[in-house]
Amino acid sequence: MSRKVLALDIRHHGVAAVIIQSSLRDNCISAFAYAPLAADDVASGNLGDALGSLAESLDFSGCDCIASLPADLFSFRNLQIPFRSRKKIQMVLPFELEPSLPYAVDEIVLDFSPVRYNAANDSTDVLAAILPKTALDRFLETLAAFHLDPETITIGGLPLALYHTRRGEVPGDKLILDVDHDTATLFATVDNQVQWIRSFPLAENTTPEAVKRQVMLSLAAFEEPYGYDLENSEIVAGGHGLQGTLAKDAIDNALGVSSYGSDLASQHGMELPSTDDPADAHWDPRRMDNALALGLAEIGGFQALNIYRSQFPAKKLWGKYKDQILKTGWIAAAVLVLMFVGQLIESYTLNRRIAQIDRQARSIYRATFPEATKITDPFAEMAINLREAKKAAGINTAMEDQVRSIDVLNSISQQIPASVTVDINRLVIAADNTLISGQTGGYDSVDEVKNSLGRIPFFKKVTITSSNIDRSGKEVRFQIKAER
Repeated sequence: MSRKVLALDIRHHGVAAVIIQSSLRDNCISAFAYAPLAADDVASGNLGDALGSLAESLDFSGCDCIASLPADLFSFRNLQIPFRSRKKIQMVLPFELEPSLPYAVDEIVLDFSPVRYNAANDSTDVLAAILPKTALDRFLETLAAFHLDPETITIGGLPLALYHTRRGEVPGDKLILDVDHDTATLFATVDNQVQWIRSFPLAENTTPEAVKRQVMLSLAAFEEPYGYDLENSEIVAGGHGLQGTLAKDAIDNALGVSSYGSDLASQHGMELPSTDDPADAHWDPRRMDNALALGLAEIGGFQALNIYRSQFPAKKLWGKYKDQILKTGWIAAAVLVLMFVGQLIESYTLNRRIAQIDRQARSIYRATFPEATKITDPFAEMAINLREAKKAAGINTAMEDQVRSIDVLNSISQQIPASVTVDINRLVIAADNTLISGQTGGYDSVDEVKNSLGRIPFFKKVTITSSNIDRSGKEVRFQIKAER
């Protein structure tokens, strides 16, 4: 059975489109094109001109549409849930995410991937991706104007990471670095699972050394809480930003590795169609591989995070046919009625909504904790039972309030002036204090280090516990205690 898939990889500087014709025998690229974008077009939802240009050179009819949005539009969270059932995880995940999000739960769309099951405490490590509804709605409205209703909307670069991981092109644990013009995204994969994602900005004229620092910081933030060691992992480097000062060879030299390049069409012997547009007369893997991986992942059944998965069919139909519905007479009549009884309808609707939310909360509570008999305040009781479930599973609930070691190190390095020469030979980071031992040029320098640490917000009290001249008589050995 044949299938035609349209893959749209949307980035801040352009949209790459690939149409793949799939059959039982093989997959082939039937058409491809690229349309540039202005720097702020994605943020403002102004994609119409680019999609219109693509529609002129490509035939969208009969295509199953899938798309990816820039990774820096998403928020990513790694957390541990004291359940194994996907259904239960889906029920409690919004409650777990809400304290750490800058949005209300009803203003976002999300999807999650269980990345590791912990048999010791019957809990599941989860990777969640969150996107504001407004960003998704703008994108869907633009696609609807071209009669496109995507089956999947995922994160830019993730399909390529999944493709390299699942197909085993690169053995073992992997790091996939997707470099764009203004941003880069690092995907950490362990045990054939994308377990961690982080996007970071690239300033103008960013150097390979700056990219290396961001990669090292990202690895430290991932490895410390999860106990992985990925510094010697294989690296796949791709993306349209791998050019100029950030060419692949320069990135490899900075990282001290020889990374794998990404050229899926050549790797799988896929012939490229000819095109009449001289600007698109050649296939640039840095620009097109993410779109190709998006299509191949869909055809191959590689399930990616899909933030459009949870949408109701009625909402999808509304996005596609709202212009026709709005033309009907009963909508006009309803608007006239609402003009006369607006306050009454608003009050009635609000009361119904409150009652509906209360019923949903009670339903979720009963489904999650069926042993409960009497429900007074479902939200408060859900939070209490979740804390008890975490304690029973051995999950440390105090971790959310603790400062990460990488943040302590970063704050110390930023606050100590570059003019002060300090050699720190011992650093002990505990839950309520940090001990720093080292040596410097004199007692004044010790005082300056103490005062610098006192400016770090999460240090409540900084004390010099000892300071002595060493045997050489040239330097002062010190120990400082910073309490939280």
